[in-house]
Amino acid sequence: METPLRKPMKHLVAIFACVILAAAAGAALVRGARPGPAPPLAAPETPVNGVLYARHFTLAQPYPHTWRAERPLVSSGYLVVLDIEREYLVPRQGLEPVLILGEQTVERINNGDGSGHLVAIVPDAHLLRDADRVEQRDLAERRSFFATPALPEEVDGAWIAAQVERAASLAPLGASAREALAAGTSPVQLEDRVALEHLAAELIMRYAPDESEQAAGMLVPLLR
Repeated sequence: METPLRKPMKHLVAIFACVILAAAAGAALVRGARPGPAPPLAAPETPVNGVLYARHFTLAQPYPHTWRAERPLVSSGYLVVLDIEREYLVPRQGLEPVLILGEQTVERINNGDGSGHLVAIVPDAHLLRDADRVEQRDLAERRSFFATPALPEEVDGAWIAAQVERAASLAPLGASAREALAAGTSPVQLEDRVALEHLAAELIMRYAPDESEQAAGMLVPLLR
């Protein structure tokens, strides 16, 4: 038989358990995790479907490219929207296949798993140190593919070169890149990374409207 004191205690325990479960669910949402089994990882040398948008940019104030170990300064590159199978873009914990375009690691700006459209920054490869300098190819002549799983911030020029060599049989971006450049606007000169992110946010709203909340946050004015 329950006493009047023990009955409220059971209610408190139940409430506490609900709070813990809600907190765990909230943490999973913050990390971008999805319920249920994770979809398969993209196999090495899996190519992207194509390019939907591409615009070359130059910056007055360079910033470090943190998606590779050398952290080269970025003063020019491409802002792109890539068409990719959605299951390959689902956020997950642990190592993921590194996305490469040309001879450079791609910086992902949005998740893209809802739309299959990834807004990304591709720094120009000629910005690397002289020891890692590679020939800069036209965007249409470059390949874009998923490399082996790794942490982008830990891969270097030698690792990227090995992955590019393994993917040498893939077709270059070709017509989709040429059409994206032709349909897009002219190259743009920007002040800094903040201005570049504002352009990226506009692309998220256009190509991945399900992530408009993230884009709106990127458009909030910041103190430089």
